[in-house]
Amino acid sequence: MGKSYGGAVAAAFASKHPQLVQKLVLACPAQAKPMVAQELTMPVLLLWAKDDWITWFSGAKVYQENCPQLTFHSADSGGHRILQAAWSPVQDTIHSFCETLS
Repeated sequence: MGKSYGGAVAAAFASKHPQLVQKLVLACPAQAKPMVAQELTMPVLLLWAKDDWITWFSGAKVYQENCPQLTFHSADSGGHRILQAAWSPVQDTIHSFCETLS
């Protein structure tokens, strides 16, 4: 799991070493790059608040258009603190996504 710049690092690592990553959770990741998203062959959960003031919500489109196994969860509010601001629904989403690990 990675958030913000940590999300960019996690996505880059997972794209280069998919054999080491079963699933990936990204929360408002920085530096959304189409080539990296295309190389994410594992299931990816993307969390993003529409009012994020640090990593713009429009960055989610890169993952939506390029990531083959994407589950996308957006929140109307929470800003860049989506994990803290919307913890209950986000926690449930993460838990459900990770429950199916093989």
